[in-house]
Amino acid sequence: MKSVIIHGLFFLFIVSCIPVTDDSLPFPEEKIEYNLNPEPNPLRDKKVEILWYVPIFDSVYKDSTVELVLNEDEIYSLSNPERAAIGYISTFYGTECDWDGKANDEWTNLKCKLTNKLGLGYQCSDQHLNFLKSWFKDEDSVLLKLEECPLVPYTATSQNAIKKLSLEVTNDTIIIQSDITGANLRELTFWSYSKIDSFKVHLRDLSIISESTSEVTYNYVDPE
Repeated sequence: MKSVIIHGLFFLFIVSCIPVTDDSLPFPEEKIEYNLNPEPNPLRDKKVEILWYVPIFDSVYKDSTVELVLNEDEIYSLSNPERAAIGYISTFYGTECDWDGKANDEWTNLKCKLTNKLGLGYQCSDQHLNFLKSWFKDEDSVLLKLEECPLVPYTATSQNAIKKLSLEVTNDTIIIQSDITGANLRELTFWSYSKIDSFKVHLRDLSIISESTSEVTYNYVDPE
């Protein structure tokens, strides 16, 4: 029961910053076939929300919690460079990652909701990493980071997660804005910050224009 309470604190930290909305219901599951080859894709100017959380009431524990919402209609219509930009960000920040069944001996069956919905399969799988490497083939810093692809389930003691993520496209520029929340449950320490990552779309690859991170805000919980 103590572990349930501690992990509940992490989700309550997320929900504490989220306004209640009426237009954030989950979408039905669909089987979508993606074209993951690095080929030209048409871009259209847009600004859309991709991921967010909404507060809900848990009837089992009789308490408030949160529910992750993915804009599946928009995700299914993404071009490959948009999918690569979002997939790069989601690689390093959790989206309710959990083992598909029991963790296997190789730890190759971690399923992260956003990465999976992008059509990239299990976290750090060949399908996932090869797609990103093909789109960031000339970005040495990205390729180096991908060599350290993290396998962190949502039950981990220390973790970072995406609380909100939006996509903006203008001409050949992709901007990903994300709100990140993190926790060290052993120390009952929580933090949050925002990121803005900009990418330039070329014919068959992406390059990083800029990366910025806001000041980190910390919160502490008294165990008493």
